[in-house]
Amino acid sequence: MCFLFENDQTSNLNQFFEEIAPVNEDQESILDLSKLFKFESDIQKRLIGQEEAIRSVSSAIKRSIVGLNIKKKPIGSFIFCGPTGVGKTEMAKTLAKNLYEKPEALVRFDMSEYMDKISISKMIGTAPGYVGYDREGILTERMRENPKCVLLFDEIEKSDRQIMDLFLQVLDEGYLRDSKDNFISFMESIIILTSNIGASFIFDFMKNKISLNESDKNYMNNNIMKELLDRFRPEFINRLDQVVIFQPLVLSVIEKILKKQLEERKELLENNLNINLVITNNAFHFLLNKGFNLSFGARQVARSLEQYFETPLIDFIAKTRGVSNIMKNIKVEADIRSLIFTI
Repeated sequence: MCFLFENDQTSNLNQFFEEIAPVNEDQESILDLSKLFKFESDIQKRLIGQEEAIRSVSSAIKRSIVGLNIKKKPIGSFIFCGPTGVGKTEMAKTLAKNLYEKPEALVRFDMSEYMDKISISKMIGTAPGYVGYDREGILTERMRENPKCVLLFDEIEKSDRQIMDLFLQVLDEGYLRDSKDNFISFMESIIILTSNIGASFIFDFMKNKISLNESDKNYMNNNIMKELLDRFRPEFINRLDQVVIFQPLVLSVIEKILKKQLEERKELLENNLNINLVITNNAFHFLLNKGFNLSFGARQVARSLEQYFETPLIDFIAKTRGVSNIMKNIKVEADIRSLIFTI
């Protein structure tokens, strides 16, 4: 479905741009470079191993903020590709938090709920003459209420292909016409589409690798782009500011993530319970072995810490505090099956 404007609608379109012009003039106060630098600082601490993705997103938004994007369009538009657990959603959350500074700034859509043609009416409202015409579309309603946001469309490849026609107009012109002929502005938003396209290829390619060199990355990126173009039309891909490819989390990156998360937990114990945690090398490598899974990325680290570290540690503290309230140090070791906690 493609939305075209007839000649007698030109005045309506001109009126629409006149009405939103003051908002666009105020964009600098909404998104300034200091907020973007804060985002870069925060996301580099939170998202380990994705420096190229961070740089790509930041550069595109900077160009928009300083006015190098001539066309009227969203502040930034991206498709994030890569396997699950590598930081695609985390990047969107951190952008929303730092650039718009409000809890409702992240608006998420699960695109597996929009797999058929009639799902377009869910987005923009039902056409005149059909049941439900009085109900507004979910997307257009949320944008009308909250135009300054990060729009996150998860697993975009699962949606019906006609949904892409809606995005063509949004990405190119910065507006969308709903079922009641209202013009909805997207020019104060950042649009992020995520996709697991290429994940199967990455898993096969990474089976016997523990690290990635530049040649490996280029080879993976080229194959992912090929799969993207097989699934999406070139005119859709060309309207995006950037195709951002997130790299798989190799063992060395998982090791850094585990160290960071253990340090955070040690700091919590010290501040809240005055307990010093001493983690031995064999305990660390036990957790590293449990936390490394190419299929689940950083999520596996969180799961393994919860199962093998946090839950047994809480049980140990609860039991030991009943005997002694002056416990200061806990040593963490490991055998083949589990961690061992001692005072």
